[in-house]
Amino acid sequence: MAAEASAGLGEVLESLFRKRDWQGRLRLHQVFIFWEEVVGAEIARHAQPQFIRGETLWVAVSDSVWMQHLQFEWRPLLDLINERLAAGGEGRSASLKELRFQLASGQISSPPPAQTPPRRGIDHHELARFSALLAGIEDPELREVMRRAWRACSS
Repeated sequence: MAAEASAGLGEVLESLFRKRDWQGRLRLHQVFIFWEEVVGAEIARHAQPQFIRGETLWVAVSDSVWMQHLQFEWRPLLDLINERLAAGGEGRSASLKELRFQLASGQISSPPPAQTPPRRGIDHHELARFSALLAGIEDPELREVMRRAWRACSS
């Protein structure tokens, strides 16, 4: 019973990953790992990636001189980043569409407010199917965490 539930749970999670394109989102975040290698040590000393919102990479810049310089160079930098992303990905290629720069002295650690997508209703058929899969998990705390995660991702 538990093996069936975990196989079914795996299918549900795989489906959720596909629907939300989380694999592609994960590939985009590789930029935080290879940033210095792609842009060079000099730029990396003055500019660091902070977060990705949609298909835009936000970069904290040390001062206004570097910000102006990078605003002139953003397209070649973006092309280099996307080439690297394409080289490291399997399947559908993830890419960024834009680079945006902010002075590091600002509130760079918190991203600008997101536009909240409209909530869709919970599909009760999917909820019943997912609950049946969770029934095979003996730990009630884990079951509840999985149920909350599914609801958050499904709404």
